[in-house]
Amino acid sequence: MSWASRLTATALALLLVLAAATGGVAASPLLQEESDDDDGLPEAEDAYVTEEGDVVLMYQNDSEGSQTEFGIDVSESVLHALVVTNATETDATGQATAVIDPDGMTANGSLVAPTPASITSMTLDATAEQTDENAAFDASLQATLNDSNTAATGIITGAEASGSVEVAPDTFTASGQFNANLRSALGDSQHQQFSVRETENGYTLDGSQNYTLSSFAQDRWSTRARAEQSLEAQYSSLAQSLGGSSDVTLESYAYTETSSGARLDIAFTVEYTGIDEGVQQQISASLVNSEQYNLTEAEAQEVADSVAELHVDEVSLRFDQTPESVSGEFTARLSEYDGAIRAAMTVASSVDTEENVQLATQLDRVEKTLDARQESGLIETFTFDVTVDSPSSSPTTVEASVDYRTENWAAYRDALDARGIDTANAEYELHAETQGEEVVVDATASIQQEDLLQRTSNTLLNSTNASDTETRRFIRAFQDAKLRKAKVDVDLTEQELRIEAGAAFEDLTSLREAIRASTDSNLKIASIVGRTEGEQVNTYVRLDGAVSADATEADVRALGPVGANTTVHLAGTYNQTFPELDVDGAYEYLGIPQDPAAGGAGSQSGSGSSGTDGAGPGFGIGLAAVAMLGAALLLARRDE
Repeated sequence: MSWASRLTATALALLLVLAAATGGVAASPLLQEESDDDDGLPEAEDAYVTEEGDVVLMYQNDSEGSQTEFGIDVSESVLHALVVTNATETDATGQATAVIDPDGMTANGSLVAPTPASITSMTLDATAEQTDENAAFDASLQATLNDSNTAATGIITGAEASGSVEVAPDTFTASGQFNANLRSALGDSQHQQFSVRETENGYTLDGSQNYTLSSFAQDRWSTRARAEQSLEAQYSSLAQSLGGSSDVTLESYAYTETSSGARLDIAFTVEYTGIDEGVQQQISASLVNSEQYNLTEAEAQEVADSVAELHVDEVSLRFDQTPESVSGEFTARLSEYDGAIRAAMTVASSVDTEENVQLATQLDRVEKTLDARQESGLIETFTFDVTVDSPSSSPTTVEASVDYRTENWAAYRDALDARGIDTANAEYELHAETQGEEVVVDATASIQQEDLLQRTSNTLLNSTNASDTETRRFIRAFQDAKLRKAKVDVDLTEQELRIEAGAAFEDLTSLREAIRASTDSNLKIASIVGRTEGEQVNTYVRLDGAVSADATEADVRALGPVGANTTVHLAGTYNQTFPELDVDGAYEYLGIPQDPAAGGAGSQSGSGSSGTDGAGPGFGIGLAAVAMLGAALLLARRDE
């Protein structure tokens, strides 16, 4: 799954969960109370029977100071919520909007908040794009820190670090360096440097060391002969364990007694031969003898041969320390690594587990991706650079940059497309800077791909364990419901937090049926509507055709949510109207026309009267159902 698809899945789940949590569900007794019956609903305060045999369950809960309206209409396949709550305890202000439809996601937002005490000034910029022609990422940071609130500035007077990684079809290269100047002495000086490179006959290790010996190690290095013996013992064991041989040469040697202890300064070379065969034999034997992997001896040997194709051009590391500074660098250059990756895939696919069906799908995609990289000659490069300046006479400054570049990206996308792998186009931008005593943040994001939502949910479904029937049921139900559009708006001022959210589907009944199946319930929820009334949030759950119109109280009490403490109102015995979802308003908020198969908002009332009291949009447990799906989508990714 690409990073864009992962972001889409996460955004979808978070959008729906956020909408449910803020749309009154958090205040709804339907989610706060435990249900002791098989119908999955807690005991209601009141139960009203309509002339049509519907039962309207009424629940009450403390509003906790929020003004909330929520509702879902299953027949209209739309849900909408609005919550306004006090926000006087926060110093931040801002707004955000996120929209998801079948072919993509867009989001934007801004935030103004007090500058953190550790920052005096800051500018942060980040941009990224992934299109048919290019993929790139850039980020930069410039900041001045408040040294009194930054512990690190008491340790260093300055530091630098930089590095790069390049991944090409047949080569992997990484390098980097760092140095730091210290305010206080760190200890004795030392130098450590090692490098390994592959040769025609084996491997060559070059090493040099200059450091103070511990008292118990001095005897082993006090003469040149003893140093040679120590090196031989230290580096020959690897060759022996792999059936090879080693030749150790002490290139230079110096042993000096000082007031702080004995110092050793040496340079040496170790030539390894014949160890590749030993590595191959150990890999093959361990795979054949393992109970976890199901590989024949020939297959295991093929894996071992593929691993042996990896060529170590160079791996080196250097570290230097003085009492006032530290520095170092590293380099890694590998070639012909493709075979090792494919060998690891072969081993992974041989694991005989229930999850292997999903793993096989993922490995097939990885293999096609590797083929596309090889065919297109894709090259990816990642670089970073960080500088910290912390002189005693001035505030600490930090500058950092990160970037990602590609070559032959268009050819790579074409190669993926030829193998049936579609990728999304995506871009985002983030800018943050201090303005006086505040930090101002602006961000936008967009991900677009035909049938992106369906593709993402398919990937989630394929990555979910076959035994996780409930998660898979909700994912399939979400697919069958066919989301048309989901939207959430957040507006934070100095006085209040306002969140509005909604979603429209082609057919929401599939999600309802998934909930019924998961709770073994025979109840058929037609709508859920709630609103704040005084200090209470009243939630009304309409059960379609739950009893007959002439039902007795005993018939009603046979329903799971109607308990001993529930007041039952039979048809014709009450004069009560029930709020309903403003369907027109919900679709207007979403900015899409109503589904042609769905009618306009109609009146829902009890037998004593007709009409509506005009209660506004909202949805309690109905959007919670969608939130449950969102949680299911996240849980489906937890083991990936």
